[in-house]
Amino acid sequence: MKYIFVILLLIPLFSIAQKMEHTDFIGKWSGEDNGEIGFITFAEDGFAFIEIGGQLMGGEQFTIKGEKASLSYQINTEVEPITVDFVLKNLVTNEERTLYCIAKYLEPNSIQFAINFVDLRPEDFTDRNSIVLTKVE
Repeated sequence: MKYIFVILLLIPLFSIAQKMEHTDFIGKWSGEDNGEIGFITFAEDGFAFIEIGGQLMGGEQFTIKGEKASLSYQINTEVEPITVDFVLKNLVTNEERTLYCIAKYLEPNSIQFAINFVDLRPEDFTDRNSIVLTKVE
């Protein structure tokens, strides 16, 4: 009986220890899609950078289609799966567009990341909507 009590006390402690925090995302992540390697960087200041094919976009200010824009992110680790929102803001018109994503940790430095390009958050991870990202920095 004493052993069962100890096990019941330890289970919540291990659950808390495995809880991922928002700060665990900070850094540069690499992933491969259709043979092309890309990178997503989550900066400490809340801005994100995306690098595909040698082209870097994102941050506090960059130019896309001749317009000045910013790319920020918001992460909620209190829900499962983790929600990740990328917010693209036109700095001239202040118009915003949000890309809704979900993520789950596979290992401490590896996450599965799902994206839906139709203004809805993905409900699950599929071969079509997800990619595995590995932390490189």
